[in-house]
Amino acid sequence: MDPIEESEELQQILQEDPSNLQARRRLAMLLLENGFNEEALNQLLYLANIFTEDADCYYNLGIAYEKNKKFPLAKEAYLRALNLSGENIDCIYNLGMVSIELGEFDDAINFFNRVLEVEPNDSNTYFNLGIAYLKKGEIFEALENFSKTVEINNQDYLAHFYIGNIFRETEQNELALKEFFTVLDIRPDYSWAYYNIASIYYGEGDVEQAIEYLKKTLEYNVNDIKACELLIKILVKNQQYDDAIDFLQSLTFKNEFNYDYYYLMARVFKEMGHLQYYADNLKMVLDNPDKITYPIATIQKEYDEIAQE
Repeated sequence: MDPIEESEELQQILQEDPSNLQARRRLAMLLLENGFNEEALNQLLYLANIFTEDADCYYNLGIAYEKNKKFPLAKEAYLRALNLSGENIDCIYNLGMVSIELGEFDDAINFFNRVLEVEPNDSNTYFNLGIAYLKKGEIFEALENFSKTVEINNQDYLAHFYIGNIFRETEQNELALKEFFTVLDIRPDYSWAYYNIASIYYGEGDVEQAIEYLKKTLEYNVNDIKACELLIKILVKNQQYDDAIDFLQSLTFKNEFNYDYYYLMARVFKEMGHLQYYADNLKMVLDNPDKITYPIATIQKEYDEIAQE
């Protein structure tokens, strides 16, 4: 049966008989599985008030709280489920994930290590253990766990990406590039890898390679403003003004709702000395404040200054 049809049928049953707990439990799980997280939470709270010693009920309640981003309550529900069920590995793993969200990184590390005592070859646990260490600022412990992740599952492109970031931060560019290229072997559309490669080449003075990979970044993520800013900075520095304008105009065709590109275009026109075009583009941006991520006050100040000249 279609999930929506089944959901409607279950709701009809509950309207006729609110005490049908089997139907309510099924409805709660159906809602949870299909992304109706708030509705699922309401059903599970009803059930938890009745089945106060039901570990599965509290476990699912934890999932619902987590999906509704109510992380303190999710942790409380998972701990209740764990107390009722003993060493439930899924519950312990979820406690690790929620602890990361709460910024309780030592707790997260402890929970993930408990999972690894039972499932020592679980690559996802090593990955999230790496995330916990990284957020705690312990990059070498993070690197160790990300490396263990790819040792178990070499196709985990995010683990390769984080390894690359750590190598980049520690100025081991050759190793970083190797990891980022591995990411692209696995996920050729992963724009952040292109951006990081471009950034390394730019830092090393290889402008041509930097431009190539920045354009690839924007090919896969037209809204990556950081990549666009760096690309335009390079082109302007090389006095390739027409190339900068042409590229920005091409981006406006790809995403007509992003006026950040018009602001960057305005800045290029300013560098070129075309003050009327500079003012026109600033005005266009100010007329569309809901389509810009740059501070409107800054743009307004620029426009007021040019208008007085």
